[in-house]
Amino acid sequence: MDELIEMYEEYRKIITVCKHNYSSYFFQKASIKIRIRDLGNVKTGKTPSTKVHDNFGGTVLWATPKDLSSKYILQTERSLTKKGLSSGVEVPKDSVLVCCVGSFGKIGISQENMSCNQQINFIYNCNFDHEYIYYLIENHAKKIESFAQDGVVKILPLEQFKNIPITIHTDEDIKKFVPIMKLFDDLIDEIEQLTKY
Repeated sequence: MDELIEMYEEYRKIITVCKHNYSSYFFQKASIKIRIRDLGNVKTGKTPSTKVHDNFGGTVLWATPKDLSSKYILQTERSLTKKGLSSGVEVPKDSVLVCCVGSFGKIGISQENMSCNQQINFIYNCNFDHEYIYYLIENHAKKIESFAQDGVVKILPLEQFKNIPITIHTDEDIKKFVPIMKLFDDLIDEIEQLTKY
């Protein structure tokens, strides 16, 4: 069994390298210059008052950076009630969440209407395929971090985040790229599931 798990792990590493190389090659060919604000609407999350206990513990997912641990946000450590959501910020389904305080490089896609805290900016009502935007932000993570304000904790304010220049592809190229990347992700997920048993 241990040998089988080791073999699966080697497969996962190979596929991950292939995914990274393909993505890097693809994004080198991007030629359309825009800014992040052109990808869709962009907002920052918010924390409802923690002094009001019935703001928390409901059914609304509420993401903090630690919840951006995988591509799709399926669960969060804490949740909001409808009352809590009313004093927070709603994140629509298929939004791309980007950590812009401290833990740069953490990204996720909302799978339902949810919420997030103020360490996260999110792109919603996307003008391009939200899956493509996820990979785009992932590929430009270091560049995005370079715009952050230095301090004890690096911070990238909303307006600065929205104005970061970024280079994208044609619609035709995007339609070819996304299914291939999703195939890589699906293969990696399947292997990770197999190694859990």
